Amino acid sequence: SLSTLSSMATAVSGGSGGGRSTEGGCAGNVDMKQIQKDLPRTFAEQASVQSCAAEIEAVLLECARGDPELGYCQGMNCIAAVAVVRLMPDREEASSRFRGFLSSFRGLWLSGFPLLYLGFMAFDIFAHGQLQDLRRHFSKLGMNHDFLTTGILTG
Repeated sequence: SLSTLSSMATAVSGGSGGGRSTEGGCAGNVDMKQIQKDLPRTFAEQASVQSCAAEIEAVLLECARGDPELGYCQGMNCIAAVAVVRLMPDREEASSRFRGFLSSFRGLWLSGFPLLYLGFMAFDIFAHGQLQDLRRHFSKLGMNHDFLTTGILTG
């Protein structure tokens, strides 16, 4: 069940997440610097994204200020870019949709990545029942939760 998976994810990740500190308060210097570093790399080949960089930055900063526990984390820039480009010129709607997404999926970025671990476990359960060949293939390649978290999150 989902509640069992959620409990397992909390146990695996070592807690319920959170505990993020932001230097300089809400959307502090750390967030601002990381956003400014990430924006030029955000769908760099897409002129429509690059032309909306200021709006994407504003949406990201607004969300970081609104949720200081979460702040800004790498990867949010891509989702914000899609919302902004798709909904321009209505930046307020883009910001609202982005905040809604973060509200539902903030566990992807919280300390300990609880939603990521929940996804790993849900995939494993699904693959065990429905995708046995793929699961065996991943296993032969040594692709397990440890590989994914150390290879993807730190690589």
